[in-house]
Amino acid sequence: MAKQIGMGGGVTAGSTECPVTEWTINVNNDTQDVTDTGSGGWQAMLAGVNSAETTFTAFWGGAVSVLSTLFAIGTTVPITLTVGTGGGVFAGSFVIKTFSVKNNAKTPVEFSCTGTSTGAVTMPS
Repeated sequence: MAKQIGMGGGVTAGSTECPVTEWTINVNNDTQDVTDTGSGGWQAMLAGVNSAETTFTAFWGGAVSVLSTLFAIGTTVPITLTVGTGGGVFAGSFVIKTFSVKNNAKTPVEFSCTGTSTGAVTMPS
């Protein structure tokens, strides 16, 4: 399997491309324990509800009002996460859960956001 580097990947929120330093998506299934006396001594699980959480980090810059408006906590934002160059995309609507700013005297100011999916998330095919 060919390796990919993250350069060329990115985050698009609605129609706004956001240059980021990194992004992460975690896709989950809320499995339910259905173990009973008929499970033969083994845990039995039932697939539950799917969800995803994305986090991304970028440099805080001249477009502060755009960032704080676009990623206002509690808003739902259509987000597309591009994997490297030609690695496909994850896409879905995410409710912005956190918006953080990191101000370090020795490094560029960074901000990060976390969003939780609302509805289906499409994955690379």
